[in-house]
Order: sequence, then structure tokens, then C-alpha cells
Amino acid sequence: MYVDQAVFASSRNTQASGYQLVSRSRGIDEQTATTLRDWGPSQGALLSRDVDASAYSYYTLGPDRAVVSRTIYGGPEYSQRGELEVYTRSIVVSKRMLENYDNNPWWLIKTIQTLGYFRLTRQSEPWMVEVDLPSRSLLGVQTKPSSRIGNEPLSLAVQSLQMNRPVALIGKLNIDDAMTQLMSCLGVQQRTRISFTTGMVPSVRRPFLLHLFPQGSATLNSKLIKLGISPVDC
Repeated sequence: MYVDQAVFASSRNTQASGYQLVSRSRGIDEQTATTLRDWGPSQGALLSRDVDASAYSYYTLGPDRAVVSRTIYGGPEYSQRGELEVYTRSIVVSKRMLENYDNNPWWLIKTIQTLGYFRLTRQSEPWMVEVDLPSRSLLGVQTKPSSRIGNEPLSLAVQSLQMNRPVALIGKLNIDDAMTQLMSCLGVQQRTRISFTTGMVPSVRRPFLLHLFPQGSATLNSKLIKLGISPVDC
């Protein structure tokens, strides 16, 4: 099944300079492009400064579609200020397609990662080709996570999500195990409405319902509380 994709990164061209949608497939109209720009992360968006840092994200795009993305560090910014570019590759899918993944955005993200569609690629043209995704997950039967969130923090997180209250899980978590466990605790019809990110600095521009952080700090906790996001230590 062919689906649309886009890249948000730092670039300079004849029309603009700075963080922008540098390339997209032709099925992404201007309204969708505007939403991708609004949610697009720029300098300082990744919590970790490690060059190998990454964040996976999911959010809905109106009633019928959703976006999954991976954000990483690319090469130096075009401005040559010494900072690494923050590079985000997004893939837009229909909610109907997600039904074939048991309404589990994390399964979809893992499938896309397995196929290599989240890799950093340099786009010299404004238009990209669509990507061909399997109609169902490639992952087969899902195994139980090897590391688990404790019962109390898990209960607090699930309760918050079910009540539509933003929450951040903070601790030395295996992201794959944590997301697998969380999704298994949510009803099938609840999963697609839970926007999440796994390592992005909290921002009013990107109102995710669920955040996952490998470690906390007083500064992070203060920012979370100011944005109305409940920190939960794991």
C-alpha cells in the first residue's frame, strides 16, 4: 500500500531559509503540509545531545489520518553555526490502514523502521516518491516485553491517558518494551487517539499526550508541570 511521506529539516533555497518542509510526496496537500510544519521539530527539540539520539512520534491528522515520524540529528546546519541539523522524516497513513496493525501505531513505527524508510536521506528535489508499506505488520506475534514498567507508574500513566490528561514517564526505560507494554494496556479503540513521542523536549507547539524520557531533571520536571504534563517516575 503506497502512502505519503515528507522531510522537515534545516535548508536554504530560493523561497525560504531555516527549518521547513524540504521535500514531500505529491499526495500531501498544502493543508497537510502546514500541519507537518506546525509539528516539525527544530534546533533543541531532541532532549538528548548525543549524536545518535532519536525520537519516534505519533499524532493524528484530522479524523481519518495520522502521522508517524522519526527525528534524528543530521549533518551540520546550512547556517554553519556549528549545530547539527534536526531531521524529521514523517509518513502519513490512513486510520483504516492502522486498523490492520491492530490500531497500534507502535507496530507501524517498528515496521517502517524495519523496512528502512526512516533513514536519513538527502533530498535535492522538492518532491519525493511515496513509500510502499505492507497492509499488515511484519512483526508477527508480539512477545512480552523483557523489561517492564512497574504496576503503580503504569496504572497512573494509563489512567491519565484514558482521561485525556498529558503524562510523561521518566526512567531508564527500554523504549520498545515500554511502548509495547503501554499499548497492550489500552483498548484497541483508544490506541490511535494517544499521541506520543519518545525523546522530544516538551513544547506547546507539539501537544503530545504521552512523553517518554530516559532520565529526568529538575529543569525537565519544571517544564512539564508548566505545560500541564504530569511527570511519573518509573
